[in-house]
Amino acid sequence: MGNELPIHPLETFPRQELSVGISRRKFFATITTEIKLKAGQTEGANAVRVPVLGGMSDDQLMDFIPAVLSGCEIEMRGDDVWGRLENWSKANFLFTMDCRSSFCFNQMNGQNSLKEIAQIVEAEFGLSFERAFALTRGMFLTLVRAGVCLPCNNPLLG
Repeated sequence: MGNELPIHPLETFPRQELSVGISRRKFFATITTEIKLKAGQTEGANAVRVPVLGGMSDDQLMDFIPAVLSGCEIEMRGDDVWGRLENWSKANFLFTMDCRSSFCFNQMNGQNSLKEIAQIVEAEFGLSFERAFALTRGMFLTLVRAGVCLPCNNPLLG
């Protein structure tokens, strides 16, 4: 059954640096975050810049744990899912609801790694692990690009 399922749009998320279209207000919030990350690096922290996530290999992404940001309001508009952080004036489009996208989204709870989510998606839909990970990666990066999700860990620290 699983390999007969059509390719989901999230499975084809491009492998390239993320371009995050942000407003002026979000720009200043991002600059503040980047300054905090740089300050943390002088204290031994090693952060991954958000745009770099999109170009990482599957092996590099496997152990990241995605978390929807605190205070994010999720709303439905027909079949479309939108997200808005409390300090945003308007919501960003996230994805169109279907059984695979909603199931995958619900696994991004700040506890499951991308690998674990892909394994859960694989079992639920009978997809190959490669397809399940492509879907999981696409959902994660879609949410990151929309500004509502970030990894809550950095497995690259070793």
